[in-house]
Amino acid sequence: MKIAILTPTFSQFSGIDRVVEKEAENLSKEGHLVTIFCFKAHLETKHVQVIELGMPKNPTLERIYRLFFFFDFLKINRVLRRLKGFDKVICHQYPMTLFGYLAKKRFGVHYVYYDAGVAYPALFSSFIERTYMRLFRKLTILTVKKADEAISISKFLSRIL
Repeated sequence: MKIAILTPTFSQFSGIDRVVEKEAENLSKEGHLVTIFCFKAHLETKHVQVIELGMPKNPTLERIYRLFFFFDFLKINRVLRRLKGFDKVICHQYPMTLFGYLAKKRFGVHYVYYDAGVAYPALFSSFIERTYMRLFRKLTILTVKKADEAISISKFLSRIL
């Protein structure tokens, strides 16, 4: 089976990315052809191909870009063309869930959402941060509603989902 794993970053400092690394390694050992798609990568793996999509280098611009990624029509279409031949896409976090949603809609690809949770907006003291997280949460919900499967890392997150 040809499987794409999508995660915003692929870094040794991210717990989600360590899960992706292990997941990709296990799927590859099972005989699947696995490709990781991410905006930026700091990890390398000999088991799978990593495709770095690129994004702004400035941390503030990076957050804005990720939130409003749905406006980058050229990159979305370029990545979707690459996802066309895959049997399954496993998406970790928005905006990667946008690719899962669109790949399912356009090509009938099996879409799996891997839920590690989204922080509650109320946890942030700044109005800008709370607003950012509210938008992030809404966009996540919109893009995971049509997933074929969802995997939650805990019973708590499963109930929220």
